[in-house]
Amino acid sequence: MISTMETIVISENEQNQRLDKFLRKYLSAAPLSRIYTVIRKDCKVNGKRGKEGQILSAGDSVTLYLSDDELTRFHPERKIENVRPSFRIAYEDRELLIVEKPPGLLTHGDRYEKKNHLANQVISYLAAKGEYQPASEKTFTPAPVNRLDRNTSGLVIFGKTYPAIQAMNQAIRTRQGIRKFYLTIVKGELKETLHLTGGVVKDEVKNQVRITEGDGKAASTVAEPVACGNGFTLVRVELLTGRTH
Repeated sequence: MISTMETIVISENEQNQRLDKFLRKYLSAAPLSRIYTVIRKDCKVNGKRGKEGQILSAGDSVTLYLSDDELTRFHPERKIENVRPSFRIAYEDRELLIVEKPPGLLTHGDRYEKKNHLANQVISYLAAKGEYQPASEKTFTPAPVNRLDRNTSGLVIFGKTYPAIQAMNQAIRTRQGIRKFYLTIVKGELKETLHLTGGVVKDEVKNQVRITEGDGKAASTVAEPVACGNGFTLVRVELLTGRTH
């Protein structure tokens, strides 16, 4: 088998990530076991043997020694699904795009819907504007930093660059400047703010969540009444943990 040397120069959209994470994206069709074999035997970073946990910086050179056949199979051409946007734009600049997701639309695709979901709609929109072209990127794809369930409407933040995605993820994780609030209608008249804690157990088949004491993943929620009447309450909900509630 004849090896071919391919050198990839890391850009700002690939920096600050582990070598193994980068290669899992670049060689997206390769089995995980092959990825780690490549790192051990067929990969150099700046002319030296790379390590799986090595953090890449902009300007680093990653050289792969693979056959033409493997490069073709493991690094398939990325294509854009042309789907008509159904979202509205709440805010946009060079780094960020914040959209209003309508109810009934998935944030990401699943096994039933692989084409018409919010992430693909945003990618199609940015490609049409000329702000994203997969052929000019090694691995990067604009992506959401938060998600909403199919039947929930609201704001979803997309990073147009990898540094923007990292910054927004950090802001959400540390609650520095970004907090998540929802409005929902519940049965019953809530008179005071509740701080709810418990364990979350999700039934993936039925797409239902059950709150328990002691079991499941810990969840914390604050529910504040906004208005009530006729046996119902409009509640302002803040999720303190990033789980399906």
